[in-house]
Amino acid sequence: MKSEVYRELFKRLNKPEDIEKLDSEFAAPEAVLEAVLSQKIVAHTRKNFSSITSKTEELIKAWQQGNTISDISEELGFMPVLIARELLKAMGLSKNEVRNKIRNPDSFEDDRLKTEIKKAISEDYIFSPRAHKYQDEKSHLGEKIIDRWLYRRGIIYMSDREYIRVNNILTPDFLTSELEIMGFKINWIESKALFGSFEEHRRYMKKQYSKYIRSFGTGAVVYWYDYDDKILGEDKNLLVLDYTFFEESNVKKLFNLRLIKSITTH
Repeated sequence: MKSEVYRELFKRLNKPEDIEKLDSEFAAPEAVLEAVLSQKIVAHTRKNFSSITSKTEELIKAWQQGNTISDISEELGFMPVLIARELLKAMGLSKNEVRNKIRNPDSFEDDRLKTEIKKAISEDYIFSPRAHKYQDEKSHLGEKIIDRWLYRRGIIYMSDREYIRVNNILTPDFLTSELEIMGFKINWIESKALFGSFEEHRRYMKKQYSKYIRSFGTGAVVYWYDYDDKILGEDKNLLVLDYTFFEESNVKKLFNLRLIKSITTH
């Protein structure tokens, strides 16, 4: 995706209702727009959520005065499960207790809490248990597509489920042999079920890709939901790919895993 197009989408994508409108305007797949919106919300949360964690007494007071978790979420501009978690922490629950309660809201004895937290979970398409499950499914399917792609071409490879990590060396999703793509000799492939923004790419370069390059040589990363073309050429030993490189039928299955659409159309 052209960097200027991505910047415009990032600026104008603020809620699920924006997706369909911008899809028709920019002719971008809705699944890609969902990925950009999710990434924007996560970036906003990383940057600003500390302002909420420092005001837990105010959260309790607002809730005791009759404001629902969903009301507080909308007013503060953060996803409802995050607000629910902070509220439960403010009530004295440990991190483990909060995690277990969010996973099993029927365990609440307080009917109001049970009802509101169930609603928060049903509305949250980023931080709810269901959202995490969807993301895991996307990651698994992305890796499965690559696995099949390599197998059908007779490429010698091992997935990270098959090789043994030695001396805690960080390892990519696939180690390959005799694979060439676009003139690059590819020794490893990493699969990312997200949009490759400049910021995310830089973060993963530092955290993973640069280490893979040092250990295994030239490799490739697949950003299944497209990427900002500003990242191209960041490292001459890294090839960047997206969904357009692979068979449409397999990508369609991946793009059909859309929790935001599922929530907003029910």
